[in-house]
Amino acid sequence: MKHLYLLAFALLFALSLSAQTGLFDISYDDSYEYELEALENWEYPFYLDYKEDHEARFIPWDNDYVDSILLVLGSDNSAVVGWIITYNPQEEEDIMDLVFEWAEYYHEDEWIYLDEEECYFWDLGNSRSLSLGYDESGYLVATYYDADFDEFFPE
Repeated sequence: MKHLYLLAFALLFALSLSAQTGLFDISYDDSYEYELEALENWEYPFYLDYKEDHEARFIPWDNDYVDSILLVLGSDNSAVVGWIITYNPQEEEDIMDLVFEWAEYYHEDEWIYLDEEECYFWDLGNSRSLSLGYDESGYLVATYYDADFDEFFPE
């Protein structure tokens, strides 16, 4: 019986870790240096636009879908505590459908729709979440948030 509990715990732990990686394979708690290299070497590379005040903004070299990726960094600017991906509107494709499909791939279909915020929401556990919705300008935004580090996220 003890082995069964250990196996169940190991399985739950593995599942909780898998929810900590999101779109563009960015992961909570990864180092800034690791994500810098990963984004610069992505299939469609990104370059660092700026890094300041717990934020590092990346712009794609050649990607019509993504406007930017903003890494939110913790207190010492070395670890990723969240990220915000802004997508360009598309004329011939529904960008929401494409991104939603990828979000379901990473986080399964355990989402809810929040009427008041007009966004899809995934509770990733450990005070972490993903919200997917449109901003005031009509851009689709995927926000990987960590409530424990709220002070580092832009308003």
